[in-house]
Amino acid sequence: AAVEANPHNVFAANNLGYEYYRRGDLETAERFYRQALARQPIFTLALNNLGNALLQQHRLEEALECFHQALQINAQDPFARYNIGNVHLENGDYDKAVAAYREAFAEQPFNPNIANNLGLALARNGELAASIEWFETALALSPDYPLAHYNLGNVYGDLGDFETACMHYESVLAVWPGHEEAHRRHEQYCLR
Repeated sequence: AAVEANPHNVFAANNLGYEYYRRGDLETAERFYRQALARQPIFTLALNNLGNALLQQHRLEEALECFHQALQINAQDPFARYNIGNVHLENGDYDKAVAAYREAFAEQPFNPNIANNLGLALARNGELAASIEWFETALALSPDYPLAHYNLGNVYGDLGDFETACMHYESVLAVWPGHEEAHRRHEQYCLR
């Protein structure tokens, strides 16, 4: 209603886009983010949100362009750096993902999502010891963070430390009982 009442309200258009994004209607979300950007091209939040909607549609180059535009507007935008890392992670370019996440974490050292994704990029790059440090950093920032526990469970499982893997899968299931992969891996490693 706010967008219809005032089509120049960029915040309403962005917020409506985010609501459609949350519901999984990425095309409608994209339309509202573009509407906000047509009115205010330097709106970095809308650029990041549009990039995320494009990333979810696997339109990686377009997403990357949005995040780079956000950085051109605000060179200190840690969300853009984090999102650039997400594009590289999705694309399998783990070295670039690690570099982007390190830059983002330097600007936001309190963000467990960045630490977790940095750990994930390192793990996928075969750097398991380094990944453990970053997953533990994520947990130091947010002790019940289920994705960090899940990723630690996977790494410890890969290393053959099933006892520690089980502890982490149990931590996931304590806060996210419906996590199917954690259930499957818990059964695989822990219920032998």
